[in-house]
Amino acid sequence: VWLVLGSALGTVLGMLPGLGPSTGIALLLPLTFGMRPDTALIAMCAIYYGAMFGGSRSSILLNVPGDGAAVASCFDGYPMARKGQAEAALESLAELFRAALRDPREFLPLSEEIALGRQYLELERLRLGSRLRVAWDMAEVPADMVLPPLMLQPLLENAVYHGIEPAPEGGEVRIGFARQGSEMVITVTNAKAPGGTHGAGNRMALDNIRERLALYYDLEGRLEVDDQPTSYQVRITLPCRTPMLRSPS
Repeated sequence: VWLVLGSALGTVLGMLPGLGPSTGIALLLPLTFGMRPDTALIAMCAIYYGAMFGGSRSSILLNVPGDGAAVASCFDGYPMARKGQAEAALESLAELFRAALRDPREFLPLSEEIALGRQYLELERLRLGSRLRVAWDMAEVPADMVLPPLMLQPLLENAVYHGIEPAPEGGEVRIGFARQGSEMVITVTNAKAPGGTHGAGNRMALDNIRERLALYYDLEGRLEVDDQPTSYQVRITLPCRTPMLRSPS
């Protein structure tokens, strides 16, 4: 009950200008004085995350940020709302949040990872418009292959942020799947902006994926980078596993 009620209260508080998640916690803390410790913790977490969502929602729909952290949402989110695209953007964001909360030990079908990647790119297309061009090579996608969650989407995010967004004319992101014997090779290639990228921040995402490949596949999983003057490609190689071969215990 408090999970739902806390989320609702937090969302309302988060939408009010100047009241962010921390202020929401402070204002509603007296509600928890008579609760059991575990119930109080659930309620406070629900209020906090509800307030975070509420601040973004008011920024997107009303151009009124709930707190300072939500100001950036006004720049892209409110123009989407005026074009009637806010609902689609919020639904896509909700799907991405759900994917991020998956149990990392559970493998999922490659088709679901591809669907999530498509949804993320559609969300970015709402923001970037015709500047973002996407090409999928789906000829060799096994129907029954499984892999750890969020292997593809972080690479797409890097390609957009570091390759497409800095270029005034935009560019193309190419995603390819190639079966090589018992292995699957996934490539994400983006054009490089003539003036450079936003920076080298994508190293963290690549290092994280390398660590996860080593955890799940040991030496069978690899991540390689091909950095050329006009393009940047990330290549993941991993075994073609079926649902019978799940994640490590």
